[in-house]
Amino acid sequence: MFTPDHLKKVALIETISWTLLLSAMVLEWISGWHGGIAIMGPIHGFLTIALFIVALAVTVSLKWPWSRFIKILLASLVPIWGYFWIHREADDAVTDQQSLRPTPATE
Repeated sequence: MFTPDHLKKVALIETISWTLLLSAMVLEWISGWHGGIAIMGPIHGFLTIALFIVALAVTVSLKWPWSRFIKILLASLVPIWGYFWIHREADDAVTDQQSLRPTPATE
């Protein structure tokens, strides 16, 4: 079962891969070497799909509203901003779920 912590970790790794892909693009523009994009492009694509799958799994397993899932996907379109938004959204969702849990009766 995936948790919001998994979602935050995948979002971070996906953001790092995007940053490395941008670096590879700059390297290609400067030097003409295509190897960086050939390596980082598929890795970033795989991690983007992994983010989608983990977000879907967390949404289903924790019964999050589908609107939250859509917001996560939209936020991931801008990786660095998306990471921070996803991190905050996951924390807020955990806080919301904890506040809805019944507390044991105290006497």
